[in-house]
Amino acid sequence: MSEPRTAPAYLRALGLGLFASPAAVLWALARSRPALRPIAIIASLVSVAAALLLLTSRLRFDLVAAIWGAYCVLASLAIAALLSAELVDDDGRSRVPWSRLTLKALVPLIFLMPSLGALAGLLGLQLTGGFLARLNPGVVDPRAAFSQLVADIFWLIPCGALFVASSLRRGRLGKPADLFAAAAAWTVFLVLRQILLQGALAALNSQKIGVEGFDDWNQWQVWVAQGAFVVAAVPVTLHLSWGRGSWASRLAGAALLLSAATLNLAVLVGASSRVAFVTARILERSGRVPAALSWYGRALEADSNPALASYLQHRIGLLQYKLGDLERARAAFRLLTTTRDANPELVAEGRYYLERLARPVGPTETAPGRRRVLPGVEVATEMRDAYCAPNTLALAFRFLGRPVSVAELGEKVTLLGLGTSGSDIRFVADEYGFDHLLVPFADLDDVRWLIDRGFPALLYQPGHVLAVFGYDDRLGTAVAFDTSRWDIWVDLPYPDLEKAWGQDHFLLGVVLPRGGQKPGVDEARKHFSGRRADAAWHWWLAGEGWDEARFRKSLLTDPTFSLAVFGLLSTLDDAAKAEETAWLRRHVDAPAFEAEARRLLGREHSAASEIARGLGLWYFAEGRWPELVALSADLSRRRLHTAVATEAGIAAARLGDWQRAAFLLEGLPKDLQEEEDEGPNDLEGIESLVQADLALGRSDAAADALTEWSQWIADDRMDRALAESEAIANQGPGFLEGIYENHLISRPDDVAVQLRYAEVSLKAARELPEDRPDRIQRARRAATLARAFATDPETRARAVSLLEEVRKLSEGTGSKN
Repeated sequence: MSEPRTAPAYLRALGLGLFASPAAVLWALARSRPALRPIAIIASLVSVAAALLLLTSRLRFDLVAAIWGAYCVLASLAIAALLSAELVDDDGRSRVPWSRLTLKALVPLIFLMPSLGALAGLLGLQLTGGFLARLNPGVVDPRAAFSQLVADIFWLIPCGALFVASSLRRGRLGKPADLFAAAAAWTVFLVLRQILLQGALAALNSQKIGVEGFDDWNQWQVWVAQGAFVVAAVPVTLHLSWGRGSWASRLAGAALLLSAATLNLAVLVGASSRVAFVTARILERSGRVPAALSWYGRALEADSNPALASYLQHRIGLLQYKLGDLERARAAFRLLTTTRDANPELVAEGRYYLERLARPVGPTETAPGRRRVLPGVEVATEMRDAYCAPNTLALAFRFLGRPVSVAELGEKVTLLGLGTSGSDIRFVADEYGFDHLLVPFADLDDVRWLIDRGFPALLYQPGHVLAVFGYDDRLGTAVAFDTSRWDIWVDLPYPDLEKAWGQDHFLLGVVLPRGGQKPGVDEARKHFSGRRADAAWHWWLAGEGWDEARFRKSLLTDPTFSLAVFGLLSTLDDAAKAEETAWLRRHVDAPAFEAEARRLLGREHSAASEIARGLGLWYFAEGRWPELVALSADLSRRRLHTAVATEAGIAAARLGDWQRAAFLLEGLPKDLQEEEDEGPNDLEGIESLVQADLALGRSDAAADALTEWSQWIADDRMDRALAESEAIANQGPGFLEGIYENHLISRPDDVAVQLRYAEVSLKAARELPEDRPDRIQRARRAATLARAFATDPETRARAVSLLEEVRKLSEGTGSKN
């Protein structure tokens, strides 16, 4: 029996060198040749230094990978050639030929290895997940973790088979203790792989949030890194299970080997640009601007992806500006604006910065180039979905003297995926000893006023909140803590900030500690508190569930608050409309809130459509038709007339302006088809559209609108629809059949309508070939119901006559129904 063959020593050395650097080859040889240990130590230090030097170099990432790969190949082969010795990795037992027992082990392996992989994967994920979730929840996405566990099955089973075969050659796996050692070795390897390799990939990838061009790893990079660990799985687990030395020494050696492999593979696959980028972000967040600037430059030189380059130029320009180097800042912004295939949003910001840096300083500005930022406001962030409120509140509380963790606040008030409600924000502020004042219709002067007195400003946007803790006069930006942008220090151009802020009516949050210990607290409370702030809270809380009582309380607190008036109007139904409108007339200051609404309509970036909608509903409730039509005309110039189109169209119809009524209401039928619920005045709007189309002689358009209207109305309005449909000429029986069918949905016992429905269905069946059997069936059903509900002989006779017509027509068409 011949001795089993093994791979040549130079191939084993080459594989080990590519996996964990040539220093690992020296360490493997040093186990049998102690004289090599000093050389191995020196080689390890040199290899680590060289790897770190390449990872942090300014060379392109593909060149770094090529240099390191050539070094690993040449050095490993040179070591194998100069130090001719076997890489021994067993316990010295004699090897035996391949055994057929391996085939018998395949069946349990199919069940054992995936389970072992899932256990180790979940354990490793648990050890790294808590840390990585603070950087980016996406890296610990359960779906991604499950996909990884499934993918592991495809290599764990064949690797397990190879492990069993190799172990049997060593005379192992014959005892229960051997099985336990093998399972422990695989568990250790898989956990270390999860922590080191998957953790490293995820940690670098976690910083991609909000950065175009820094997307997932290139697939070849992932394949190389993952494939190297797959190939190394059997040798490493064999060493852990049956290698020489104690279990503790083998465990320490395996951990060092896999750690070295992680560093080695990072250089080999060209991760240098990512390492430089992540380092720059960490340094910037810690306030070390010059160092961050240097590392951003390295990342830019290492990877010239256009989208990523635009982001890097953006950050470099801002950091150069913060350091006072305006020329280099301008140069960076110019490069940003000329980058092809770049991030459009960042390019627009670059143009804005260039314009601001080119303009002369105005006489009203506080100081040329003044940049005021509150010190010490930074706080560790937890990048979880819907965590903007806990992050922002933690920042404010910490700055104002009450240290609190983001996780602590989030556990109390935030539902993942749903966010934090206004009532929860007020609750948590009260619990931690703070007053939270709400100021609607604030402006940037209010924000600067707070910053100048040492307080951060909370700016509410639809579904989001951010904290502004600085401003820059020269650059025209607000310095914000904004978790939606994923950069701790974000310079938001004023136009962009106001555009988003205005959608929530420029709602400003002012957080103040109770007791007035901090200088300026009393002044700030006096400046922002009052009836309007209290009314704003009731209005904001009412908006969570459209609480009519809260809207009323807001108006009782401040009768001039336009948003509360509009909120209450939007909750009215037909039954309560007259009563609520009368209550509004008694309790609101109409001239004041109307003037406020007009001012808001003219303010740039305001939620003009929402304000116009509320003002239109007020004019409609008051019956002020000329003012409502005039409001629509004013809004038409800004293409906002659709906000009041329904109410203004009804007003135009009541004033006899049929042309304008038709123009404003012509899109209403289509909107009703696409929406599940109609608005408070939509049905009256379609009725007015029918009247306008008839008055203008547009019978086809009137018929279409009438068909849509008949699907939504009932009772006396349906009778009117029937009368008007009968009066529209040249529409044919199919049109009338649809109108009567809609009527019977709400009034099936109306005998006269059933008879008329049978007549028009019969007429449609005679004149229209399409769906003739269905029309005959509908006529039969209508006539039968009319005969059953009839209370006088004449009506019953008419129903019987119609049924006879149905029978004759049915026989003539060959229908068997």
